[in-house]
Amino acid sequence: MKEKKGILQEGGVWILVMAAVSIACAVLVTLLAERGENTFGLQWDLTQNRVYSISEATKGLLAPLGEDVTIYTTFSLGKEDLTISEILRRYRMVSRHIEIKNIDPVASPLFTRQFQKDDTAIGANSLIVALSRSEGENFRVIRAEDLYEWNLEGERLYATGLVVEQRVTSAILSLMGGEQQRAWFVEGHGEKNLETLYFLGGLLENDDFLVGSYNLVYNSTRLLDRDLLFFFAPARDLSDEEADTLERFLARGGKAVFFIDLFMADDAPNFSRILDAYGLKLRRELVVEADTGRYMGQPVVLAPVGVRHPAIEMLYETETYALMPRCRALDVVKRQGIENSPLFRTSAASFGKSNPLTVTLDREEGDTNGPFVLAAAAENKQNGSRVILFGSSDFISSIDAARSAGNLAVFMGGISWAADKAASVAIQPKSLLNPPLRIGSAGSMLALIALVIGALPAAVLIFGVSVWIRRVRA
Repeated sequence: MKEKKGILQEGGVWILVMAAVSIACAVLVTLLAERGENTFGLQWDLTQNRVYSISEATKGLLAPLGEDVTIYTTFSLGKEDLTISEILRRYRMVSRHIEIKNIDPVASPLFTRQFQKDDTAIGANSLIVALSRSEGENFRVIRAEDLYEWNLEGERLYATGLVVEQRVTSAILSLMGGEQQRAWFVEGHGEKNLETLYFLGGLLENDDFLVGSYNLVYNSTRLLDRDLLFFFAPARDLSDEEADTLERFLARGGKAVFFIDLFMADDAPNFSRILDAYGLKLRRELVVEADTGRYMGQPVVLAPVGVRHPAIEMLYETETYALMPRCRALDVVKRQGIENSPLFRTSAASFGKSNPLTVTLDREEGDTNGPFVLAAAAENKQNGSRVILFGSSDFISSIDAARSAGNLAVFMGGISWAADKAASVAIQPKSLLNPPLRIGSAGSMLALIALVIGALPAAVLIFGVSVWIRRVRA
């Protein structure tokens, strides 16, 4: 009995020693990891949406940064937003020209007044991005509510996305002398207006665009060569006068993006003439996908294959895919002096409904065979004008559509390319929602069920029985 007690005592001492060694190792590893992160920039963001990381686009902007930039946070002591603080710390780690300072609005209530442009106070949890130089307007204020995307359900308002990087990177670019470009939503042809598309206007403003509506005839503001025009689901054709104005604008190097739905008026010779100059043609077929792996839910909600092009590079960077519902077919043909390319294609199994008003999505006599082009980009190499044509507006015309898969990446990446704008401001917001688990096939689902319901409980049971048997025999 005494011998057994001595063995137990030795075993207890051994357990205490091992516990102490384990704790010491854990503390040492933590200290080394912290030192490595601070000294060498070693870091891993294991969140699914990489919430705490900054994109390669931002790193590209910060690399040539030659002026000192201070980012002031206005967090009350003990009430810091740890997510935003961590993202800003990544900025500091990438560039030695960036400094992060927190100013407690309670302890220093007058500090933010020097950055007020009007009588509106700068609230807590806001950011102020400022240059060290004193001449000109050398700061940008980003208010707390503008750091998140919000959604309202009934009386409940909650954050769905994080746009800190988009805001901060855009502010730094603007301060470094980048001229703000203007994005005009053209009106007068039954287009979806800026009020309806307020969320797209907000995205463009986040990317340092000045956003407004524009009439090609009745407008006192002259179009500049760097302006970007949006034709968002027009219901009618351009007038001859409008077409001439648009042609002159593009001849000077202007930029335009066309979202032309299938159900625009059949006869649109002026739109067709403008697009034909870039080798882009509108067709009248509704595209139906027959490959079950290339659509989502309905065969007209297409999940097309992207064609590698700078306009959709963000789609690959974010490792997402686009959903393009209710698209018309397009053609891309070669034109002298024009560099054009499809952006998305359907599979060879797809077909086009020659009568888009038909009540069936089954293949009928007269329907055309795929594959089809759904979107295309073109550039005039002589004058520098750029054009993007989408065969549908539905993929980005609502908040829900914009949040679907890579649709936002397609929109923002395409706008960045069309406007010949630095890719550094085309940054996708980070989702704060937990996405559902997507299981690719029935086989994968059955394997997962077998693992969770069968294999894991069986392994635990076998291990428990083996331990019980050993104890009984001892």
